[in-house]
Amino acid sequence: MGKEKIFVSEKLGSTIRKTRKKLRKTQESVANDICEDYGIKISATYISDIERGVEHFNKEKLEIVCTYFDINMDDINEQPTLNQSEFSTIEYLKVIEVQMSDSPEVAMEALRQYEQTFKYINGSDSPIIRLYASYLRGRFASLRHKQDDAQKYFQQAIHIGENYPDLSETNLLPICYYQMSRLYNYQNRLQEALDYVNKGFSSFNEHGERSYIYYVLSINKASIYMKLKKYSYALSVIENVWDDVRFLTYSDAKLNLYQQRVELLNKLERFEEAIRIALVGLDLARLDGNNDRKFELLSSLGEANARLGDFKTAKKYFQLAQSLEGKITNKSLAITTYCNLGRIYTQSGEVSEAESMLGSAVKLGRELNDYRLCEALVAQGEYYYLRNKRNKARKVLEECLNLSERFDIDSIRDRVLLLLARLTYSSDDNKYVSALLSSLVEKMLGGRDMLFHHDPPDTDILP
Repeated sequence: MGKEKIFVSEKLGSTIRKTRKKLRKTQESVANDICEDYGIKISATYISDIERGVEHFNKEKLEIVCTYFDINMDDINEQPTLNQSEFSTIEYLKVIEVQMSDSPEVAMEALRQYEQTFKYINGSDSPIIRLYASYLRGRFASLRHKQDDAQKYFQQAIHIGENYPDLSETNLLPICYYQMSRLYNYQNRLQEALDYVNKGFSSFNEHGERSYIYYVLSINKASIYMKLKKYSYALSVIENVWDDVRFLTYSDAKLNLYQQRVELLNKLERFEEAIRIALVGLDLARLDGNNDRKFELLSSLGEANARLGDFKTAKKYFQLAQSLEGKITNKSLAITTYCNLGRIYTQSGEVSEAESMLGSAVKLGRELNDYRLCEALVAQGEYYYLRNKRNKARKVLEECLNLSERFDIDSIRDRVLLLLARLTYSSDDNKYVSALLSSLVEKMLGGRDMLFHHDPPDTDILP
């Protein structure tokens, strides 16, 4: 079998696929037939690759496949073109980037075809194509929640971007730094996340394309500071871009900023200011039809009112948020809201409602395998503790402790340890220690910080 390779056009690949389907043959049966009739080993995957086209294949094998289907290869197999009259390389790659949000698989196939065609015509690819391709593959992997693959591709793109400074006008390098920061932020590796976001700022070309990346970097940096409990730093980052007129064109980013600012004001106990800004953001979210942001802002309004002691108003806001659950895309947002509603019901003596809400929070946390399950379990454990169901409380809290250590959530771990200490420590051992534990638990469960804060909103808001 010769080693000469030939380029298979999309048209030839499509013709082979249509002919096979017309004959009601599977790719596997075609591969078996060719193996038996021609004595050549070809896999079903090989047939699949040929049908996709825009790739190089062994010429003799391809001729045999065409003979099998009675297809004249020379008449159909077109020479590849890039349609440069319609799009430049950059323009075409931007079109693929736009496709990535709505049709990721279509975008990836278009990228594959363009890469192969460009390489066939020019003999090699180019730095801009390698940079774009690595970035887009990282985006695709991220959208498919394949974080290890995403990290690998973003790192590849960063390596290319750092070695080709003449590509800085694309601002793809800071985008990749931003994406790496998001990945580490999600993994709670906050110092590494902060390092990457700072590299994003350093590499940002203010005269280049994608000016929005400056703002999403800012939002991500504020998110990291929030998790590090550096609330004043986070607020200063947000206020730095708050009044920038250019930023107003990115509606989701602006709403994200509203939510972050409200969360920070709640954490800094500036509740009246938080309520005022949340109400403005809620109007913007309503006009924009952004249900996720409406949900978050309603929940934050519930938190602010609860911490001001107005539980009646807080409950209404949480219930309004709950009514949007079927319309939000990020289902994990509902976990914290369920928890907070459950706690308010507990405080107001609505036992069955409290148990139902907390049960829903735990169930959703398990279904989504989300770290917010820790919040749900500790809330449920506290409910059982207050209801004097000590065995149930201990079982739930021990599960929560294991999860909090796995997710490295110190605030929840400390809360759980205190409750478990109280549950397992007998007054017979030392009445003073027992009294101290009782006092600490009572203050923790009765304080106005009884509610969970919503996490900073997800910063994957690239257009």
